[in-house]
Amino acid sequence: MPFTEQEFLDAILSRNKQISEDYKLSTSVQDIKVFSNSKNKNLNDFKVSGSINEPFQKVVDFYHDLNFRKEWDSFTHSSTRLACIVGSSQIFNWVMKYTFPWKNREYFYEQESKTICNEEGTFHVILAKNYLGMEEPVKDGNVKVTNFHSTIVLWSNSENDLKTLVFAEYLDDPQGSFNETLINKAIK
Repeated sequence: MPFTEQEFLDAILSRNKQISEDYKLSTSVQDIKVFSNSKNKNLNDFKVSGSINEPFQKVVDFYHDLNFRKEWDSFTHSSTRLACIVGSSQIFNWVMKYTFPWKNREYFYEQESKTICNEEGTFHVILAKNYLGMEEPVKDGNVKVTNFHSTIVLWSNSENDLKTLVFAEYLDDPQGSFNETLINKAIK
């Protein structure tokens, strides 16, 4: 089911909300800060805030390039666009590599992105959630993740600005508990 216009507008507004005390700073890389929810150890629950020193459109293109993702994300085993459903909503299969003794996690998710311009700037919003409408078999040795959603907001205050602002919320249930050291390594 495609995302609503209101969900895209809410995502833009969410970037201004203060990150609650339940979230603690996990890591910081350049101008990006990653906060993890310290209350629920069984979920991957993160908020990301900061900026990337690259032009807005370059960051948008970079995010959507599935082949390039394998070069910068060492945890991506594979990422495949499976189908296009209503409008610009697409279905993806993503396999995330885990080290022994854990099994890889496999996601089937729906993603839709939209660029919205208003008086505050140009926003590129990417919404994703698990997709259960497809009975795709999980690859041998993988664990299927059935509770997942993410919101990513990229924006620029000026067309000539060489900095892209970023806000993201990410939640998934990886179907098992993980060592906090491994999680922090994955975040970086």
